[in-house]
Amino acid sequence: MIVCSESRFPPSISRRYHIIEKRYSTESNTVKITKELYYQSIATTMCAPTESAKEESPSTGSSGCCVNLNRYNWINLLAYAVNVLVTFGIGLFGWTGTPDNGTLSARYETIVTPSGTAFSIWSLIFLAQGIWVVWQFVVPSARANKLIVHAVGYKHAILVAFQSGWTFAFGYEVMWLSLVCMYGLLACLVWTIQSLQHYYKKDWKQYAIYQFPFSLHCGWIMAAAAVNTNALVVFYARENVTVQIVVAAVTLVALLVGAMFFLNQYPADLAIPLVLVWALGWVYDKLSDPVETIVDRFSMEQIEGFKWGALAGAALILASTVLKALYVLCFALPRERRERQQQIEKASASVPADHNV
Repeated sequence: MIVCSESRFPPSISRRYHIIEKRYSTESNTVKITKELYYQSIATTMCAPTESAKEESPSTGSSGCCVNLNRYNWINLLAYAVNVLVTFGIGLFGWTGTPDNGTLSARYETIVTPSGTAFSIWSLIFLAQGIWVVWQFVVPSARANKLIVHAVGYKHAILVAFQSGWTFAFGYEVMWLSLVCMYGLLACLVWTIQSLQHYYKKDWKQYAIYQFPFSLHCGWIMAAAAVNTNALVVFYARENVTVQIVVAAVTLVALLVGAMFFLNQYPADLAIPLVLVWALGWVYDKLSDPVETIVDRFSMEQIEGFKWGALAGAALILASTVLKALYVLCFALPRERRERQQQIEKASASVPADHNV
């Protein structure tokens, strides 16, 4: 969306601006929003040729080509660097002498642990979050953006602290602490996404840059929390198959409920349920050829039940995601465009006739 300063308007448009500003100064916020939409339509028509290459800053409503870096930008960069260092250095390469995450996952194998290929999603998560961090440094108008300063704020640093804490706790096999850190991380991600949902303006660019990295992360941490919960049960009650089955079933249902929670929101966030489809698909794959520890612990009927349950859950979430996407594209977005156009027309029609351009 293009927004021009008042100086970019011809005198006649500027006069109309002051007339409407005075006329509506005491009216409701709804009317003021309508007026803003009207001027955005004027700005888009008149200023698009010279402003189209600039990104609007939601914090100011205009393009910010001279915005300095702020503490949030530097904190996000530092937090990202710490996250990469801890996750890969300690979790993957075992720099502290602890077993890597793959070894520990095999040691505490659960009936809902996905195949190793599923964990490749971390590459996409770190890539998306890396782009998000770099974007703040290379695009000046993004630096003081509401989506950075208000929606995310210090939340990125907090979630990195939880994720780093999980890496250390899991590496040293303090399983109860790893679970606390995992759910702290998940809560922080949900908090961040709900805050972003409030601020970003229902367009794909805003979503892709600012929310998609956290949505990917949140979807995967939902699945990881389910696995971590079951790993805690294996750690403390390896021989109690009944408890493991009950906990595994509850966590699978929880993933389904979580997917529907995010699908029920608008603007729609389809990344989270699709990540859960990814995770459940690889659970099905793993149980199609179960490892020896699972075969020794569970009966084939139980393994088959969870295998097909994971596939059914993935299919249900995928079908719901497709239906939600169709609803948004065919009904919600067209309705929103009509309402927006009606607001603009209403604001335009309310201008006194003797002040028309």
